Amino acid sequence: TVSLIHITPKPFIELYNAAIQGDKESAEACQENIKKIMRLVVESFERRPGISTLFHFLNYALVKNGVCENILLVHEGDCPDWLAEKAKQAMEIY
Repeated sequence: TVSLIHITPKPFIELYNAAIQGDKESAEACQENIKKIMRLVVESFERRPGISTLFHFLNYALVKNGVCENILLVHEGDCPDWLAEKAKQAMEIY
């Protein structure tokens, strides 16, 4: 399963911790950041429909997070610069 957690797990960890601690304000802030990341993914699909868009987005994040390159998702062509920028923006939220 592919999800936003592959881009950056931090907001999900912080959301879990805030929920466990009953910190509604922090949980809401985490959720807002997750929504920002999702908006960047949706904007990418709106501009370039196709599963390779998601694969490029996730591969960018995996490489930048130092995850082994041998597990990258198979996709077509090179990652467009604008798409790499969207992935970079998503990672910078955290």
